[in-house]
Amino acid sequence: MAESTETVKLSLRLLIDEQKNKVVLAESGKDFVDVLFSFLALPMGTIVRLLEKHRKSPQVVVGCFNNLYKSVSEMGLESFQTEACKQVLLYPRSVNLEKYRKIKLKIDDTEAVKYFVCPDFKRRESCKRYYSISSTEACGCGEYENSKFVGGLMNREIQGLEEDQVQGSDSDEVFVSCETSFVITDDLKVASSSMDYVLNTLRGFGYANPYKLGEIVLDVGLSEILTLLECLFTSDSPLTDTFLRKQSSLCLTRSRIPLTPPTVQESGAGPDQTITLKAFVKKGDSKILCVESGADFIDLIFTFLALPLESVWDISGDSITLGCIGNVFRSFKGLNEGNEDSSSAKALLPSYYSCPKQLLDVVIEQREIYYYKFCRGETYGSKFTRNMPDCLNTQGDYMKKLYSKQQKEDAKVLSMRSFGFVRGYARFLVTDDLVIKLKDSVSNISLLKLRMHLAEEDVAEQMITIGKSEAIGLLRSSMMTSSALTTCFWNLIVKKAREET
Repeated sequence: MAESTETVKLSLRLLIDEQKNKVVLAESGKDFVDVLFSFLALPMGTIVRLLEKHRKSPQVVVGCFNNLYKSVSEMGLESFQTEACKQVLLYPRSVNLEKYRKIKLKIDDTEAVKYFVCPDFKRRESCKRYYSISSTEACGCGEYENSKFVGGLMNREIQGLEEDQVQGSDSDEVFVSCETSFVITDDLKVASSSMDYVLNTLRGFGYANPYKLGEIVLDVGLSEILTLLECLFTSDSPLTDTFLRKQSSLCLTRSRIPLTPPTVQESGAGPDQTITLKAFVKKGDSKILCVESGADFIDLIFTFLALPLESVWDISGDSITLGCIGNVFRSFKGLNEGNEDSSSAKALLPSYYSCPKQLLDVVIEQREIYYYKFCRGETYGSKFTRNMPDCLNTQGDYMKKLYSKQQKEDAKVLSMRSFGFVRGYARFLVTDDLVIKLKDSVSNISLLKLRMHLAEEDVAEQMITIGKSEAIGLLRSSMMTSSALTTCFWNLIVKKAREET
């Protein structure tokens, strides 16, 4: 039986300056470093959920992401395309799921995705085109019952599909190779351990005689790992705060701060690759109180919750100054130099995170499910698989001759319908700190009076258009500030005001 996450312990050796009550260095094996680097692969929505569950008071606030996550949680199902659209935002899935299964101490409790087809899959040709990740999604087929048409649901679970996905290497490597040990500084810089490196690092910190430092060996469990995740965002000395002070030493919440515009290469995006918003602006300081938008903008910012922390860092151009995220990211890149993906995309997301207007450097993984009948000797059967069966492989005439015409006709390729998260006809209001409300549930003026204590004449309306550069800036400001819209779009508002005067 697999060991429970609550009982798993990882060994960590700390060198401590006892006078300053400060961790100087830590030494660990690959299991602890794998967990540390797994923080980078966690989707942002998962990070928010884990931290809120771990420490409800005082609550750790990651920029505007807590508000974004809460907005999804509180929004009614009638606003979403399907029930699954809400669930995949509240419990984001990573394409690195198979890596997590090898980690000794798993902190992501998100369940594996289940796949469904229509129960009439074998009987109806129209039911053989799509699969779903929700048992409540309509198939499109149905029957008349008592003079009323009752639609069918894709609620037959595909069994055994995940086993095909995770088969592969038996290597124990997850995020780092099997080095003997690693050295970690208090600000989470990780390097392979050696006597020379340890001595030089200690001397660089001003410790000429390391024998004067205290030493302790800890058994680190789930609670400490979640505290370390919290301190990754909120501290410049995460090891000291996690293991000696038991809490973060810094405050994360920041209001609007100046951000330099990201450098974005021209992508040749046409008019359809922009989004237009109606901004409600406070006269005098051009602070954006909220924006009114359609589904395209909401789909875009909801995608933020599915992005892994590493992708947020990549897309933002290494310009997020928040806790010690940068040190962990650079250490991971340094230890895995030469193994980086050559793709120009900054993020890879599963197919169910596609949206009509994706302005970020994101590639959506399109994964078909194949169904085919087979005959092996006297054994007949059928199978759902992620791997293309030979009867559909048209690369050579030799393979074609191995299968009869009937077998080819029985082979099917199923895809998944994905068209954003929220219903296309809906209108939404988004506040400066990314609280999202359905417009029909509250009027513009009521919202402004309630939240901002402003009279109607103190508010101006402006139409602004955002593209790739603004989308990247919004992602970055959502991580670093509590005034994401004003921080990112302030220059657009000021420019528009100047053009109108």
